[in-house]
Amino acid sequence: MTSPAPVLRGGELAPHLLWLDLEFGGLQIHQPILEIAAIVTTRGLKELARFHQVIHYEPGDLKNLDAWSKQQHRQSGLLAAVARETCGLAQAVTRFGAFLDQYRFGAKLMVAGSSVAQDLHFIRHHMPQLVSRFTYKTLDVTTFLNAAQFWAPYLHASAPRKATDHRAMGDIESSLNLMRFYFINIFAAAQKAHRQHGLYTWSQVQPHFGPPAQPLHRPINL
Repeated sequence: MTSPAPVLRGGELAPHLLWLDLEFGGLQIHQPILEIAAIVTTRGLKELARFHQVIHYEPGDLKNLDAWSKQQHRQSGLLAAVARETCGLAQAVTRFGAFLDQYRFGAKLMVAGSSVAQDLHFIRHHMPQLVSRFTYKTLDVTTFLNAAQFWAPYLHASAPRKATDHRAMGDIESSLNLMRFYFINIFAAAQKAHRQHGLYTWSQVQPHFGPPAQPLHRPINL
């Protein structure tokens, strides 16, 4: 017998992560969202479901695409897909909202991906009906990528490479796979070390970084 889905209070965090990527007609907020891709995973990063939607616009609605977007999205086939699609923005919002509601159980989903603040910025402007489904908390893989570049270049060098065609599903698959790589090599490895040897305490860690700097009492002349 299948267990009923949990019912959570609206202020609680949903038990799943929403991996999200959008393709835009440029980085300015007035430029359109052309494509949505989303993958729902457990917190252990196992995939549960995915959503994909290209959004139709009339040619006149695409006049404000920037030059890079026109070239890239024409080359990737996205602009041709936009022309063929029959689903407009309003219907895409309805479809995506219905998909989200299957996995949030009345609570708020944490959005994950690469530089997801930009995606959420566009959603707030173009799809405000969806905003209440998301928590303000995000899981941004770009932070882990930057940290690996700074502090563990050997880890960064071994990480899976990102898709280069700038299509939404390929991009979000790349972000998820990168997080899976960091999950195993950082968090699962730390859990194993904790079981075997324990973790360093803060009193052991702090001396490694030296004393705090003294505050300046006079302005710096630039």
